[in-house]
Amino acid sequence: MLESLLAGHSRIHSLGELPEFPLALGRYLRSQATAAGLSRLGEDYLTQVQAIHDPQTPWFIDKLPDNSQHLGYLLQALPQAQVLWIDKHPMDAAWGLYKHLFGPGHKGWCYHLPWLGEAIATHHQQCEYWYQQAPGQVMRIEYETLVRQPEQTLEQIQQFLQLGTETENLLAQQGQAITATASASQVREKISTRAIGRWKNYAAELEPARLAMHAHGLDLC
Repeated sequence: MLESLLAGHSRIHSLGELPEFPLALGRYLRSQATAAGLSRLGEDYLTQVQAIHDPQTPWFIDKLPDNSQHLGYLLQALPQAQVLWIDKHPMDAAWGLYKHLFGPGHKGWCYHLPWLGEAIATHHQQCEYWYQQAPGQVMRIEYETLVRQPEQTLEQIQQFLQLGTETENLLAQQGQAITATASASQVREKISTRAIGRWKNYAAELEPARLAMHAHGLDLC
């Protein structure tokens, strides 16, 4: 949803979920990985992205979820990068992933609740760590606040990115973004709070995921 909103900004080009950074990181790790080589990792990634990025827009969005696993490398290799962390209630995130039908061979762990809980706990801990370590590069955005107060939240995001404010235009164009990601149908819907707390209708069925989150250090209020 946030991608759909920000894609309406005149200075942002949304590229969806790109495999380029994990691929560039793999090449870096297979080479003689050094601190000095991190800048080359960033250059390698940007070179690959140039083929699809509109050079007239200074910012582009890469929303590949797996990037959270590589935040340490990403923030060092791309010191100009800004990370927007959408922090959704872990159980709502679990329900959203569990009910989604991914393509064959993709995210099979989402359908085994203990694995799903472990993955969400790990993701949250990684994002929280780098949010604390690099507050100037990582912005935490509560999903619940975004859908309840979209105008105010978008203002704060644009300030964080040091962009000109185009909030009214972003809200007007919301839902018109073209995307091929798993959330393609969701991003075309209007902003709504109906997904908040939906997991509670399936609390008993999702209990294995909650227990796995707890076992891996993510305690839920």
